[in-house]
Amino acid sequence: YYTELTVKSLKEAELFCCLLKTEFGLNGKITKYKNKNAYRVYCSNGKNKRITKNKLSEWLKKENINETGINKKVPDFLFTQSNTIIAKFLSGLFHADGSFHKNGYYNSYIITYHSISEKLIKDIQHLLLRLGIISFLRKQSLKSSGFRTKNAVIWSLNIRGYDIIRFKNLIGFQTKKQETFLNLI
Repeated sequence: YYTELTVKSLKEAELFCCLLKTEFGLNGKITKYKNKNAYRVYCSNGKNKRITKNKLSEWLKKENINETGINKKVPDFLFTQSNTIIAKFLSGLFHADGSFHKNGYYNSYIITYHSISEKLIKDIQHLLLRLGIISFLRKQSLKSSGFRTKNAVIWSLNIRGYDIIRFKNLIGFQTKKQETFLNLI
């Protein structure tokens, strides 16, 4: 594995490159996805295009943030942070992997987050509850699940009803599209 980050905007990619340089002494190479409105930043020490050991990867490993797949979890240190920090973390998390849509079956709106990691989903639920937001978990069996996995189970975290308003007021989304949709309710 090598250290990389995927972000939605060029501005976010440039900000990450700046942080790489000032905090970790690394260079970032920005590439745009061909079929997505997203950017990937690869970490580099200037000699190699992609490197596996650097100050950033060592810090991520030390803080147990480098887990993948079913082993993903919220970093332990986040559970001791202020509600403001937790809200910012959740905002980024839902910005990257969450969704907000109308549930046709119930004719209502729903915020969802999916993962193959049961631990990650339960950690997110814990942080949401700390902010007073109630969510529901659902385990689904699939014939095939996502990227780089043979796992046939996916976990869904769902936020409904009044808790969507609490989510909007305390956490929010970072994109205009998602925020515009939230304003419909």
